[in-house]
Amino acid sequence: MKTNHLSPHSFITVQKQYQDIRELLRSKDQEHRLDGIHQDQLEHLIDFLTLFMSAISELEGEHHPTVQMVLLWFFKLKKHCEPKYGDPPYMKTLRSRASSLLDEKMHPTAAHKIATFLHPKFKSLKMLADEDRREVIKQVRELLLDDGEENPATEPPVTEPQSATEQGGADGTSPKKKRIDFTEWEEDTSLLVDEVEDYSSTNFRLDRSAEEHLLSFWRQQGQSFPRLQHLAKRLLCIPATIAASERSFSAAGRILEARRSRLNPGTVDAILFLHSANKKKSK
Repeated sequence: MKTNHLSPHSFITVQKQYQDIRELLRSKDQEHRLDGIHQDQLEHLIDFLTLFMSAISELEGEHHPTVQMVLLWFFKLKKHCEPKYGDPPYMKTLRSRASSLLDEKMHPTAAHKIATFLHPKFKSLKMLADEDRREVIKQVRELLLDDGEENPATEPPVTEPQSATEQGGADGTSPKKKRIDFTEWEEDTSLLVDEVEDYSSTNFRLDRSAEEHLLSFWRQQGQSFPRLQHLAKRLLCIPATIAASERSFSAAGRILEARRSRLNPGTVDAILFLHSANKKKSK
């Protein structure tokens, strides 16, 4: 995770640009345009906003899951917005305003919380209150039950229609005795093992970056946690932001310009694919 402090080089850059701008305005007798803009305030502002830039950069990623990071970044940024000892008045105002905007623009939903639970590093959900954690676990269990009802693999096999021989009468023999159906009271062995409880209590060894290889982790959990694996596939494909889609539309707009408005859709798709692959390769 990126630090929330600027490097010395960044501060030097801010100082140099500030001085260059002041010298330029002084040479044009317009130095008054910098009235009220102080270098130390700029440094405080940039230092404060750097963590937000880190959050944006990570949540706009398009080559690995990001939805599970929304809750983590929300609480990280909320803590970053708390008043600090020695803050000048303008920083107190800035932190308060930023905190309000976080609540308004970045309110984590149930999907974000469940996605964070599916991250093995953060499955204990320490950032939430006990009641909220219990609610997330309850929602996960409900989703697994719903998934089990929809998944044909967990449904009882369909009984084949009885043949004429089984029904009796076709070959002169007496019909077989019909078995009484008691399936409504049978034990559901598929639910005897609580996947949520087992997953919560398991200590996983993650040698690689869990953010970039989270899908690889769940790809290997089919035997141990099949229903959680299916839930992870459904949730972790959700992007945290629409930035990737907007970039794709922007790239398509540059391709389908006035002079190339009659390009074949397949050609446009191929160009966009190559554009995306080249971007990924260059990183």
